[in-house]
Amino acid sequence: MFLTLNRWRFYVTPERVLSVCFIVLLAYLVVVPLFMMVQETFIVHPLERFQIPGSKVNDFTLAHWYRFFISESAYTFFYRPLVNTLIISFGLSFLALLIGGALAWLVVRTDMPLKETISNWAVVPYILPSWTLALAWISLFKNDRIGGEKGIVSALTGFEPPDWFAYGLLPITITLALHYFPFAFLLIGGALRNIDAQLEESASLVGAGRLAIIRRITIPLIVPSIMAAFLLSFARGLGTFGTPAFLGGPVREFVLSTSLYGNLIGQRPGLGYLAALVMIVIGMLVLYMDHRMVGARKSFVTVAGKGARLGLIELGRWRWAVAGFILFFLFSVIVVPLVALAIDTVMLIPGVYSWENLTLHYWIGEASYSIGLGTGEAGILKNPQILSALKNTFSLAFVVAVVTCLMGILVGYAIVKRRGTFISKCLDQISFLPY
Repeated sequence: MFLTLNRWRFYVTPERVLSVCFIVLLAYLVVVPLFMMVQETFIVHPLERFQIPGSKVNDFTLAHWYRFFISESAYTFFYRPLVNTLIISFGLSFLALLIGGALAWLVVRTDMPLKETISNWAVVPYILPSWTLALAWISLFKNDRIGGEKGIVSALTGFEPPDWFAYGLLPITITLALHYFPFAFLLIGGALRNIDAQLEESASLVGAGRLAIIRRITIPLIVPSIMAAFLLSFARGLGTFGTPAFLGGPVREFVLSTSLYGNLIGQRPGLGYLAALVMIVIGMLVLYMDHRMVGARKSFVTVAGKGARLGLIELGRWRWAVAGFILFFLFSVIVVPLVALAIDTVMLIPGVYSWENLTLHYWIGEASYSIGLGTGEAGILKNPQILSALKNTFSLAFVVAVVTCLMGILVGYAIVKRRGTFISKCLDQISFLPY
């Protein structure tokens, strides 16, 4: 009896119970909807019965798969959005890695001044919603050829930004990279801080130059962080909707996320679910690469005592110039977009930037069909619908933050305590799928 009781205590541990409970919960919340989504791609939906001759609602069909992957319209529904998605995701990942990595190196490895200020402000672009930068980009660079209104740059300078710069893949890539570069800054910066300076000092003593040390020691040690930052940015770029919708929609440059939305509102749910499945498959491939490439490198660690303090690279007379340039860059990414959006909120008629056009109607004005755009809506501070939406937003954000924090702590605890086991690996994989 005592042997049975001891064996029961051995198997029924808190971390084992947590692991099983979270696997069941996440399977219900993630895996079950995934199977339901796959099922929806094989049935006829109400309005689709008119497009598929002789079919009835809920009949089995392969028409959605044929139309999405093989038919003449497959280029519009799938291949063009897929190529655009990959171009944007790869582009923003490389650009975010370049910006964040360079900024992390300057903050950690050089004697640049104002490091704490720069470090604090460098994470702000990620706090702001990505569509904020997209709307600010439109306010600054839109032209009257698309949308019918001039942007701030065009109104103030007379220069009309070209269409490819105002809308399309390039501005989508740039704005998303400016939003996600804090990933690379935080991950690479943390890796640089944890490098044992004795390794670099030893290489220096045997005659290795600065570039050789960076190439042979520094970069190999931070490769896991570089790959993690790249894959995280890539994964986020796959599912982003707001920025591609604002900057790609006016010129009909669609990605998989906007194609999904367009199919759903166009009463083509079968095609929409297929677009979602493609994004999920790509996301799972990214997750697999993360575990194969990053996880494998994390298994090799450098064992040492307390590391010496890293020697800082002296920038000389360029110290303050570099710091000033970075502060100007952060000001342009954080403050300028907010100012551009604020300016548009006090313009009575959009695109007319003059003192006579200033108004606070969209902030505190009464409902009217004869003022401004004539929407009949009151200003946001007097609009009950907007105030209710604001309240719901804060309530939802608070609840989500608390729940995700608690779940993250418990899932992390269960994974770490059972690391290396089959249950831990399953929980690690399934918990990352929603991201």
